[in-house]
Amino acid sequence: LRGGGLLVFDVTTTPMKVVATLNNNQIHPAGCGGIQVGETMYINSGGGWPVAPLSYDVYALDLSNLPKSISARLVSQRDDRFADSHGMAGVGRYVWSADRAGNNIEIIDTLSNLSVGSVELVTDANKDPAPDLMDNAPDGQYVFVGLRGPNPLTGNDKTVNNAKGTIPGVGVIHVDVGGKVGHYKGQAAITNMKDGKETADTHGVAVRK
Repeated sequence: LRGGGLLVFDVTTTPMKVVATLNNNQIHPAGCGGIQVGETMYINSGGGWPVAPLSYDVYALDLSNLPKSISARLVSQRDDRFADSHGMAGVGRYVWSADRAGNNIEIIDTLSNLSVGSVELVTDANKDPAPDLMDNAPDGQYVFVGLRGPNPLTGNDKTVNNAKGTIPGVGVIHVDVGGKVGHYKGQAAITNMKDGKETADTHGVAVRK
């Protein structure tokens, strides 16, 4: 939820019924991203608003007691960094979590729920890519990630510019070692100039499967 917390609905009932909840101490505000790997759901909490312009949390949700209850475990946090957790993808047994402000993608092993590495996205061609939502290729060999523009339309707090990028487009990452490693191959740029101003701002991305 925008203000934190979590609601779990039974979508098979009419009307839908809330069957479990977590409060905003258990799940921090401004989540944007979630992915299920095996029997665990991973969600995040990020920044981009005045209360918390910078924030990076990743949670593992235990689904085994649903519909009776749900529990959350904090598996990654970057309170000591210029960080903003945003998009997520399940790559093999690994969760990839985009750090929009930090310009990298954290890789978490779902067997241990430990961080095992990252994909650095800063290049000479794009010093501030600002990665956002991402999606996998059908064959699992690549991950595509939206890269924000210099005039972000959403999710940006101007006091820190957590979502402000340099060159909008789509980044391409090659997946190796079953998802434990990623190699950034570069980006396809997108442009939409209006009155001499770059207004393109890649936010969502989805791969046709």
